[in-house]
Amino acid sequence: MMIDPGRCGGSAAIHHQQPAIQTKISALANQARVVVCCRAFLAVFAYAICSSLLVVITKLAFFGFRYPSLFNALQTSTSALGIWLFGKLGLLHYDPITTLPSALKLGVVAVRFYISHAVYILLLHIVNVDAVIVFRSCMPLPACFAATFIFHTQPRRPSNLTILSLLLILVAAVGFIATEFHSFMYGAYFGIFYVLIASQEMIQVLEFTAENGCSNSWGISLFNNLVAFGISFLISILSGEQSDLYAALKLQGVGLQMEGVVTFLALALSCVLGFLITFFNFEARKAVSDDALAVTGAVSRFLSVGINALVWEWHAGPVGLAFSFVTIAAALLYQKSTMVKTAGAPSVLLHFQEEEEEELISKNATDDLEMGFR
Repeated sequence: MMIDPGRCGGSAAIHHQQPAIQTKISALANQARVVVCCRAFLAVFAYAICSSLLVVITKLAFFGFRYPSLFNALQTSTSALGIWLFGKLGLLHYDPITTLPSALKLGVVAVRFYISHAVYILLLHIVNVDAVIVFRSCMPLPACFAATFIFHTQPRRPSNLTILSLLLILVAAVGFIATEFHSFMYGAYFGIFYVLIASQEMIQVLEFTAENGCSNSWGISLFNNLVAFGISFLISILSGEQSDLYAALKLQGVGLQMEGVVTFLALALSCVLGFLITFFNFEARKAVSDDALAVTGAVSRFLSVGINALVWEWHAGPVGLAFSFVTIAAALLYQKSTMVKTAGAPSVLLHFQEEEEEELISKNATDDLEMGFR
């Protein structure tokens, strides 16, 4: 049998290049881990900043812009535009609502989304930031009831930890309202209505997403924001808000007065943060575990209460602040009590990291492998 010297030399070259290829792959894997960790940190950090600043900046915008329907139209149109633009840029993917039955079914959810958003804006007009955060932390109360007894998405009897956390939320919320009731008499009724309508709307969005096989809720969010924008814009015309705003601008002029500049910046930043908080929430949810995301949300609420107490005098008293902290902590306890943990299941960060490593390695090492084994 004749031995081809060229083939023997090729095998020796391949054997000689294998350590270098393995070193290259190891370096790319380490680079991928660094990239993934940086992306996870940036997503969580951006979500925490947006979440902690949004309600405070929105409250600041309301001091100079007292047109709730117009504000609702600006926020919902900004969110819809952001979803569409980020979709075109490839930063997110949404499933468009293309069929009439789906649009009609989702239309009811969109109207409830508009009502919850409009009530939230009116609530923030009336009460301080601490009260808004307390009411939002109370959403597990109707959500757990509806999921257990109406939609049957949870077991009949919640766990003891879940019941304990719900009782803590209820006691702390009642204590906050009793302590601060003198400062927002009508706000308590708006807050209770907001909690009921917003929690029901969120459950229906999750139900629609599961029934229609949507990969995520971005398409539903785009549809809801477009419907809410149309309703808000129409109401702003019928209520005379646009005429009032035009008259106010004509009377005061459009000069760059400090108060007007601050209001404009706060209004613009509030609209942008309203979209970015949702975007970074999705990114953080892909990058870290549910436990870490729940803790991040709770920390953001604590920061909102702290920032609000430091920047101005429109905040709760010491007892009210203590009750608000208990409500936030109890809401975090509820989230952790309802999380399903599977033994031996990899974490979200590990799964996301493995995907990123494979993508980065395959993209950068293909040429080296081909050259080595050619």
